[in-house]
Amino acid sequence: MHKEQLNQVKSVVFLGDSGFPIGLAHIQRITLLGRALINAGCSVSVVCRMWVWRSHVKTDYGKEGVHEGINYHYTVDSPFRPKSFTERQYQRIKGLVKEFFYLQKLRKEGKIDAAILSTMNFYDALRYKLYSTILGFPISVNLVEMASALERRSSITQRFSNWLMENWLLKKFDGAMPISDKLCDFYTKIAPSKPMMKVPVICDYDKFEQVQRMPSEPYFLYCASISFMNVAEFVMNAYEMMENKYAIKLYLLIGVREESQYLELKQRLSHRFPNDEVSLFSNVPYNELMQLFTNARSLVIPLRHTIEDAARFPHKIGEYLATGNPVITTEVGEIKTYFEDGKTAFVSKNYEVKEFAKKMDEVVVSGVVAEKIGQNGRQLGRENFDFDSYGNPLKDFLEALM
Repeated sequence: MHKEQLNQVKSVVFLGDSGFPIGLAHIQRITLLGRALINAGCSVSVVCRMWVWRSHVKTDYGKEGVHEGINYHYTVDSPFRPKSFTERQYQRIKGLVKEFFYLQKLRKEGKIDAAILSTMNFYDALRYKLYSTILGFPISVNLVEMASALERRSSITQRFSNWLMENWLLKKFDGAMPISDKLCDFYTKIAPSKPMMKVPVICDYDKFEQVQRMPSEPYFLYCASISFMNVAEFVMNAYEMMENKYAIKLYLLIGVREESQYLELKQRLSHRFPNDEVSLFSNVPYNELMQLFTNARSLVIPLRHTIEDAARFPHKIGEYLATGNPVITTEVGEIKTYFEDGKTAFVSKNYEVKEFAKKMDEVVVSGVVAEKIGQNGRQLGRENFDFDSYGNPLKDFLEALM
């Protein structure tokens, strides 16, 4: 048999994340990578060992099924979080044990030629590396963040596990798919002999073109999880400093895990903005999210001058560009790689409230110029971030790991 036939990747499995197929950035990235691989001729599966959905989540998805051509399987009894503490502990163990035997079954059936890992948790990653060694398939890391730079993972135990992950375990994998130049440089430094393929933010631009703009009041939109609330505060401060803020509103779309977080935040905003200049949304269905993005006058995503933000490349940027609306951001990380102020985005050089407010004012007063910048941004996104263009290169990359 020829070497070319031996090294074909026909089946790819995503490991290390739960929640599929419901979720925002991390789940959307898995979905788009999976669809790209399907279009390149692969079958794709996602294996989840833990529940993730709360009981109030309304979904028709069960513990296994097919979503956009991607097979998914939960190794716990249900993707919904058990109410009982005892049941949760039992399901943790059961999901862990059944995960290995399920992967063993897939391998025997020829349904794992390669795997893509979507976690930077040291203990989970170590387990998957052992699985790949025992079962005999290559595994590449979907590298989208620098764990050691995340302020929300600052406990002593987390810092220690991050150190082990980044200084020892990461170089043991067969390859990596960094999302940014910063992470490419980082991976090259720690694993100079290992292959890598840069996969930036990706988006389904055709899907966004099907969303029709609806009549609405003019508004800026900022979208993030509640863990980035300090950046949301920055956006609100910049909005308050605008000279033309009375001509436009600000929509905040903040992802929360608990209803109490949403109610507390809504109360805070009603006190700070009694005239409803700022509207709050949370955990909206993806179709509604696309509509909110499309109707916006402009989409804002300030990045901080930190290692964390220089390394990451927010998934929202690809979706923002797909709307054809102008993006307002800061000159950090991948923004410097792809964007030019006044041509493909409104780019504030510094993460500074007054300077960012001026960029927001520019969008309001520049009219057709802002619209042109938005269209240029969409063209840039289509050329660089369309998910389907990464299918065959990613398949070739995984085959090179075998």
